[in-house]
Amino acid sequence: MADSKSGSDGKSTGTLVGGVGGTLTGTSAIDTVTYNMPFSTVSISHSEAGKSDSGDSWTVGYSSGSGGKTGGTSGSDTLVDIERMSFSDGTHVALDVLQWEDSAGAALALCYAGFGGMPDAETLGHWIYEADNASTSSKSGSSEPQARIEHVAQSILDYYVPGGIDNGSLVQILFSNVVGRAPDPAEQSIFTNALDQGQFTPASLFALAAETDMNTGHYIDLVGSGVVYTPYSSSKTG
Repeated sequence: MADSKSGSDGKSTGTLVGGVGGTLTGTSAIDTVTYNMPFSTVSISHSEAGKSDSGDSWTVGYSSGSGGKTGGTSGSDTLVDIERMSFSDGTHVALDVLQWEDSAGAALALCYAGFGGMPDAETLGHWIYEADNASTSSKSGSSEPQARIEHVAQSILDYYVPGGIDNGSLVQILFSNVVGRAPDPAEQSIFTNALDQGQFTPASLFALAAETDMNTGHYIDLVGSGVVYTPYSSSKTG
């Protein structure tokens, strides 16, 4: 059974207990399955089967003596529509990283486009928190996922370049990180002019770059077991 509560922004979150040897199904909330065992004793794998019928599915195997719900047991759970996992050793894993439309997926895609590599656990946790708590209302009529990723993109820009970044430099950074090379003069001109003329805001171009298959393709094979992150609290500084 899941316990439901509201996050700091009023959004619903849910917690379920793992190690039951069965199927645990999430809700429309951000659901976490907790395991009374260390992260090192489990294996996590994503299953494409059932994704379109019953939701995104993951298999979690745990070994004898790892301290499941009844202690010292072996078995496996199937997690359906579950976003997060937590373990007795304090490890947290985000499962909602496979698509940029999901909260952790948006955070990871933006980190890759902005920094050119896998972020550390603390950095990822910071931006997962921002995505989980993002305002998804949009005056332009954007979808909720689009509004979320643009909100987080703006937050990242505000955090790392509070004084702003010139349009040409932003294009060069995004192009280099996503495409893997510097833009040629024509490419530089197209995207810089689009920013100058207001066709894109810096945040919307950042989000667009993060959403591309070219960007997500850099890491999609690395996240088949979820991604470890450090939960962020708004009370933290820095």
